[in-house]
Amino acid sequence: MTDATGPARAALDALRAADGEGRVTDGVALVPGVWMSVDREQGVTEGSYATRPGHILDLRLHVVEKGRWLTLNVATGTTDLAGLRLIGIYARARAPRALTVRAVLRVGLGDGFEDVPFAREIVAFPETSAHVDVIHLDRAPVLRAEPRWRNLVLWFPTGSFACEIEDLRLFAA
Repeated sequence: MTDATGPARAALDALRAADGEGRVTDGVALVPGVWMSVDREQGVTEGSYATRPGHILDLRLHVVEKGRWLTLNVATGTTDLAGLRLIGIYARARAPRALTVRAVLRVGLGDGFEDVPFAREIVAFPETSAHVDVIHLDRAPVLRAEPRWRNLVLWFPTGSFACEIEDLRLFAA
């Protein structure tokens, strides 16, 4: 069996080792395989990100005009998921005020894509909280289809917020 989470693990390990900062803009690559997506058509978002060794990401966003989305995207590769029963996510985060982040696996098929959501949202509080969730592959047959690409997508609030993602991992079994 091949490593279904290898590309995501490599990208997240690179992000965990990174030390930098910058402006949050549509398409900004934090490290190879990890990028931000911001609605430029309907929204105006000003903000910054910072990375530091041993930590995933700090985000500080101020929304001037509310858009439809603000996402963090992680390329997960196109490994065949045959023989696996589930794909899971582990996140550890905190935020000055409680906020929720929706997580999905996005599968590129043909000319479009399909989102397969994790059942529960990641919730960040002023004190660090951990989150674990799984998608059972027998309940999401699109994940077994041969994709053009597959990404983990975290959907952040479209209003102003601050959030620290202390750790983020994808696993399969």
